[in-house]
Amino acid sequence: MSKPEKVAPVGTCDYCGKGIPVGEWWTSKGRPRLHCSLECRQAANSRKMENRAEWMRERIESGDWVNPATINKPTSETISQNSRAARLREEEEGRWRNPGITPEARAKNSEPHKHTGLLASAIEKMGRGAKLKELPEDEREAYHVYARQLRSARKDEINQQYRERYRRAWAAMTEEEKETQREKWRQQNRKRAQKKRK
Repeated sequence: MSKPEKVAPVGTCDYCGKGIPVGEWWTSKGRPRLHCSLECRQAANSRKMENRAEWMRERIESGDWVNPATINKPTSETISQNSRAARLREEEEGRWRNPGITPEARAKNSEPHKHTGLLASAIEKMGRGAKLKELPEDEREAYHVYARQLRSARKDEINQQYRERYRRAWAAMTEEEKETQREKWRQQNRKRAQKKRK
C-alpha cells in the first residue's frame, strides 16, 4: 500500500493547519511528518475511513489495489496453525468444548463401525494420506478384497455409466469418425475369426 503524500508545506499539520515543532518536521524514515499530534492523525484517519468505499473503488480502478489472498495464499500449514490458535484461545477463555462429548457425537460414536480389523486400519491410514503400496501386506490384501467386492456389487451401476458415456461420445462423433471406428471394429473381428480358425 502506498504511503500518503504530504499536502501542506513541511512543518504544517495536514489536518488542523497548525505548525509542527521544528525538531519533529521529519520522521525517523526521512519523510515529512503529516500531523502535529496523535489526535490530528487519528482524526485524519477517521475522516479518511468515512470515504473508504470510494477510496477503495478508486484504487481498484487505478490498479493500485491487490487482493491479499493472492499475496498470502492459505496453505494447509497456515490453516492448521490458525485453527489451533483459535482453539487454544477458546480454551484460555473457557469457551471451548470437546465436540466429541455432545449427545449427538456420543450417540454416533456408540454405533457399530462399518469396517473392522485390517480393513478399517487400511482405510484409516489411506484417509490420512498414505498410499496403497505403503500399507503392510496384510492390510493391502484386505483392501484389495474389499475393493473387488465393492466393484462386483456396483457392477451394474458402473456398466450403466460406461454405456451412457459411450452414447455421448458416439453422438458427438462426425460421420467420418464413426466410419473410422467401424473399420477398426471390422479389423478386430477379422483377427478374432483368424485366431479361432487356427
